[in-house]
Amino acid sequence: MYTLIQTITLLTATLCTVYAIVLLAYAWAWRSMCKQQTGEERGFKFIPSVSVVIAARNERQNIGACLQSVLALEPLEVVVIDDHSTDGTAEFVEAKFPKVKLIRLADHVQQGDFVVSYKKKALETGIDQAKGDWIFCTDADCRMRNAEFRMRNAEFRMRNAECGMRNLGGPMNAPF
Repeated sequence: MYTLIQTITLLTATLCTVYAIVLLAYAWAWRSMCKQQTGEERGFKFIPSVSVVIAARNERQNIGACLQSVLALEPLEVVVIDDHSTDGTAEFVEAKFPKVKLIRLADHVQQGDFVVSYKKKALETGIDQAKGDWIFCTDADCRMRNAEFRMRNAEFRMRNAECGMRNLGGPMNAPF
């Protein structure tokens, strides 16, 4: 017959063993999820679609060079949000860059809406409208170099392979 101390000891050992088995199961499942996300073990590579979101306000003189640098990159979606420009930025984008998705922020802000920052609202609107798996945000006065974009893209893929999506930890060096 077991004494009370022997019963408690046996119960404690059983619970610790069950707890250890549960922790091992969670660790195994987490590793499996990481491997599934990279797809390497299944023989395919995830190639994400990319959207570049550009907020622009009175950037008529800069937006052309910015869009040329972005459109020279690998196939991607480009979204320009015109933030109430008065210098013809939207009209310029519409006329010169028909492949670019142009959004006028004025069409998405109602009269009387409380908006703290129109740039923030423009970026939120652009991100909502973007269809890419990955979204890069930049300003209209920046330029993207192909090598810089590819390096960041590769860095993101390597970090993503560890498990899950992560922030790269800061903006790209300007000018792009």
